[in-house]
Amino acid sequence: MPCTVFEVRRLAPEASVATRYDQQHFVTYARLLSAERAGADWREAASSILLCDVDRDPDGSRQCWESHLARAHWVVGA
Repeated sequence: MPCTVFEVRRLAPEASVATRYDQQHFVTYARLLSAERAGADWREAASSILLCDVDRDPDGSRQCWESHLARAHWVVGA
């Protein structure tokens, strides 16, 4: 069975309910939380998990990482 890859938006949703995007990115959120617990640098997580180009767009990459990490915490209720 082929693996489905969902595009990562620049910013995670801010809805007060879980969205389809959240459902599609549950593994992404889990990976971000795991990287945070492991003490990974935000640049590494943004690059390897969110596929951001941190060298070309450090500010946008940081916003993307912060947004998705915050959403990951919201999704798991942490």
